Amino acid sequence: MRRFWLTCVSFAIIGIIFFLDQFTKTIMFASDHAPSFSFFGGWIKSVQHRNAGIIANIALPSSLILSISLMVILLLVIGIILSIRQSHQFSLIIASLILGGALGNTFDRLILSYVRDWLLLFNRSAINLADVSIVIGILLYFLYTAKKTAN
Repeated sequence: MRRFWLTCVSFAIIGIIFFLDQFTKTIMFASDHAPSFSFFGGWIKSVQHRNAGIIANIALPSSLILSISLMVILLLVIGIILSIRQSHQFSLIIASLILGGALGNTFDRLILSYVRDWLLLFNRSAINLADVSIVIGILLYFLYTAKKTAN
């Protein structure tokens, strides 16, 4: 019964992240009249950026990007399955956060051939909610492993 609920939690996290990511991308790219905002003196602001590369818009062949994305997704699915089997709730949450973000960006790349980024940070790097979810998952992973190593 516990595995069932862990599976439900994992699918819920993945689904919510995917939905919110696609929803915000749709709103921010709906038209030229998409919502515009700026915070902290312009350090964070809205933008419509079509990212055809990987991190920091580094150009790579799209087939290579998709291959890497699909391998990462496969590894995350395996991690989720192992976390459910071993009842590691925190590992499950971490993998679900990263997988939800990875699916959101991979969906864009498969459908549009680019990822829609709409949040510009420090006038240098455009990101989206999928990226935020991935970064949070990775940070939690490092905190989790550091704590586990300390004990």
